[in-house]
Amino acid sequence: MPKRNLLRTVHALDKSGAIPVYAECDWWEAWECYGDGDNVDDWVLAGDGTLDECIQALTNVISFEVNAQIKNWDFELSEWEKMQDRRRAEIRKQCLTTGFAGTKGSWDIRASLTAERILYQRNHLFERHGVDPSGFAPNPSSKKL
Repeated sequence: MPKRNLLRTVHALDKSGAIPVYAECDWWEAWECYGDGDNVDDWVLAGDGTLDECIQALTNVISFEVNAQIKNWDFELSEWEKMQDRRRAEIRKQCLTTGFAGTKGSWDIRASLTAERILYQRNHLFERHGVDPSGFAPNPSSKKL
């Protein structure tokens, strides 16, 4: 399967061209709840890694959630797959914009870094390499790399 172009995906989320902070997060955690969700012991790590890997780890739970919303089962299998793909796209969009997605007491996907930490890393990286972080343009006062 070809690798996705994350930048193209992020631009498709927000037509203004602003890149969400969490698009730079490369480590996510997927959690499943086996209980009422009030106790820490009710939550089990379902997977960790990239955002797509975490969504894949929760495929069964997401499918169950989509199935619970269906009122009439008179449709083709391809329509059901499209409904699941739309739900996964909603989850991906919510994760990239807020750093979190989930349902109360069922499952969660969370970014491993806070927005403040991501912004700090971005600014520190740009300063080290002489790049202006506001416009992603080279800083004219810096030496060429």
